[in-house]
Amino acid sequence: MSQFRVGLFNPLEAVFCAGKIKTGKVDLGELMNTRARFPELDLLRFLAACAVMLFHYTYLGPQHHSWSGAFPLLGQIFKYGYMGVDVFFILSGFVILLTAYEKDAIAFTVARMVRLYPAYWICVTVTTYAIVLIGTGHDPIGVRQYVANLTMLHSFLGIKDVSGVYWTLAVELQFYFLIFLVLLTGQIRRLGALLGLWLFASFVLSLREPHGVAHFFLFPEWSSYLIAGAMPFLIHREGPSP
Repeated sequence: MSQFRVGLFNPLEAVFCAGKIKTGKVDLGELMNTRARFPELDLLRFLAACAVMLFHYTYLGPQHHSWSGAFPLLGQIFKYGYMGVDVFFILSGFVILLTAYEKDAIAFTVARMVRLYPAYWICVTVTTYAIVLIGTGHDPIGVRQYVANLTMLHSFLGIKDVSGVYWTLAVELQFYFLIFLVLLTGQIRRLGALLGLWLFASFVLSLREPHGVAHFFLFPEWSSYLIAGAMPFLIHREGPSP
């Protein structure tokens, strides 16, 4: 009944659980699994986004002379704001599994595309227009680069982002692909073991040169953050081990 979920609890599931409570057949874990949204995670996303934004505007921008403004005090505080990206990846590990767990591979893919692409197309178009219009020192953006960016697959083809801030989406797509494979092969119930194998493989790959097919698909530079978010989801879903 996941398609009916709105807000924190689905009313139909609440009624269902209430009926089972009367017969003593529901536990707290089952009731908590009806929760479909976590406002505290939204707050963390907001704070992480603010940290990354302030990192760019108060520290990175002045360092690269992207503009003449200088923020000596704020720059020293928010030079650590780049770690908001790490927080985003951890949150993705939790939230993406929350949305994928009861879906099949096709439903998951469609849901992700509908969620990401429309807003992304608008952002890429506005960014391209602003760069072309303002004519800063940015490299010229051609039609080929712009169209390739709209696919969100451009970085895998060696084509530059219209703006460097979009680089994290490539990592997200790699994570989505792994979840797609897990759903396609029906291995979602073995997710704990798969995450453990992924973490071990990432550790081994991190000791080697960053090349090869395994490195590409398992992306050990960022996988640990996504796993760090995925494991709490499993605890939320399955409950702690006895």
